[in-house]
Amino acid sequence: MYLSGFDISVISELIDMFIKDYPERISELRKSVEEKDFHQIDYIAHDLKTDCARFGDNESRKLAFNLELMGKKKVNDNSLLRNTDPDSWNQLEKMAKNKLNNNMNEVFAQFATASGTLIKELEQYKKIHSS
Repeated sequence: MYLSGFDISVISELIDMFIKDYPERISELRKSVEEKDFHQIDYIAHDLKTDCARFGDNESRKLAFNLELMGKKKVNDNSLLRNTDPDSWNQLEKMAKNKLNNNMNEVFAQFATASGTLIKELEQYKKIHSS
């Protein structure tokens, strides 16, 4: 976790805010992906990417960044990013180990799974460090 230098109360507060807001944000992202609302995808994914990075989850960060780029470039298939933004694509490929699916719905599903795991890990962290 990148917050390791902070006081436990600050870390706990950030975790609480993330966990509290997560269900609504993931629901909004899901809806935006279904409706192909690229502006909202870009906005929500950017915000979630920042939180995932804050908690040291590079896999979720990578997937959120992928969704953010698809939103920015208004594409539903990330294979198009290789041609429209090769520098960002190269950065994206280096971020984490798992291969990316091409379709936005598939990338969202990967993100939902990975970030759900992050939520569980953060809840566990709070249990361990709150005593």
